[in-house]
Amino acid sequence: MNRRKSVRHSMCLFFAASCLLCCVLCLCPTDAEASTYDDAVRALVGSDHAAATQAWSTLSAGGNVALGALVRALPGQDQMTMARMIIAIRAIKRRNNAVQLNDADAEAFGSEMRAEKRTEVRAVLLQTLRDIGGTAALRVLERAAHDDPSEGNRRDATLFVGSIAGTEVAFFKKQTKDPSRWVKLSAYEQLAANGDASGHGLALAALNSAVGSAERQEAIWVLGEIGNAGDAGVLEAISKSSKEALSTRFLAEEAAHTIALKQIPADQQVAYLVKTLDDDSPTVRHWAANRLLRSPDSSMREKLTRYVGEPGHKGYSEAGFVLHAHQR
Repeated sequence: MNRRKSVRHSMCLFFAASCLLCCVLCLCPTDAEASTYDDAVRALVGSDHAAATQAWSTLSAGGNVALGALVRALPGQDQMTMARMIIAIRAIKRRNNAVQLNDADAEAFGSEMRAEKRTEVRAVLLQTLRDIGGTAALRVLERAAHDDPSEGNRRDATLFVGSIAGTEVAFFKKQTKDPSRWVKLSAYEQLAANGDASGHGLALAALNSAVGSAERQEAIWVLGEIGNAGDAGVLEAISKSSKEALSTRFLAEEAAHTIALKQIPADQQVAYLVKTLDDDSPTVRHWAANRLLRSPDSSMREKLTRYVGEPGHKGYSEAGFVLHAHQR
């Protein structure tokens, strides 16, 4: 009996080892596969239009290996080439959102990005990391949020970390020590989304910044996320002021609605937002679609897609725009 058990145990171990080997062989790229994608990247950035078109198809249908090949080659390209490569990266993510950078490619990408002197190019590279997502990209974004020389890039990187891992509270608290008030406010916005209202005083002070300034707009977002009912009147006044830029008025209107939403019991908020999709105001409809898509309910994208396809809704355009903008 013991001998029979031993044989059966050995067979199980052999079967498990065989499965593991198969998985490793499937997941680890062969030299030929890696070479195929590297060749495709070279064709994509070349002058042969037909070859570039075929390369785009090859790369956009690829997975982790294709993603790595694109990311390694992305820094240093001209703007048009970079745009084509980023479109291919997004196509890969749309086909399979589980695709991620490995640690080595992410670190190499981060080094190239830090060496890039042009602020606007680093900004595009940061957006690409946000689109890719995953743990390795997240770590590069966190470092950029701390040490990029541009306060605008540090602010964006802070928000991009929030879009990938919104509950990284320790990171956001660290960002509140940044010398830029704009970056601090972006961190407080993320903390407010986690129930931390410690940025309330700074946000109110920042409302005294110059009309139309980035800091003032960020402060509006923070007040909306904190959800203090006493701030609604201030935001509504801004939303109706002819002295304010149109973008600031829209932000204030959305923030005031966010405060109103936070006064509603949590289990009734989704129903309220769905009803608000048919509000008379396009700004409010856009806000409602955004809030719904940020809901922890994983089926919300499918529900919004159905909403867009149903006739007679006022908010089909805004909901469709938000769905498209949040594609990965």
